Amino acid sequence: MIDEIPPQVWKLQASQAPGAGTPNRIEHGRIENFEALFFYDEVGLLRGLLKYFDRDIHESEGSGDGLVAHAGEIFVIVDPDYRRRGIGTRLLREATCTWNIDLTNQGFTPQGVALVEKFRSNQITNMSLDKIEVP
Repeated sequence: MIDEIPPQVWKLQASQAPGAGTPNRIEHGRIENFEALFFYDEVGLLRGLLKYFDRDIHESEGSGDGLVAHAGEIFVIVDPDYRRRGIGTRLLREATCTWNIDLTNQGFTPQGVALVEKFRSNQITNMSLDKIEVP
């Protein structure tokens, strides 16, 4: 398990993304040559982002922070003042519809574990609801 990400990391990550976009929308884009999703709030301000690594990343690449990411890995971060509002879940849902993501092959913080557990729980609930026959 990975340690919690300090709140100041949000500012660093957010500075690499478009700060404003279409209100109440997830937009596709790129950060550092990687695919990304950006969540914008009701006034169009960036409140969450998800990076998707389509290839292995080695220490000599990227921002030079020593992070190694494996192909198929994701990185999700939400503005600390906007956490626990479903933003991470929405980003994760969009990502799994867009890319082939194996959630069993990821490094997670404790918050990331909670996010994936909630996401999986919602998937099971939605699948169960789909099976209900409506007269």
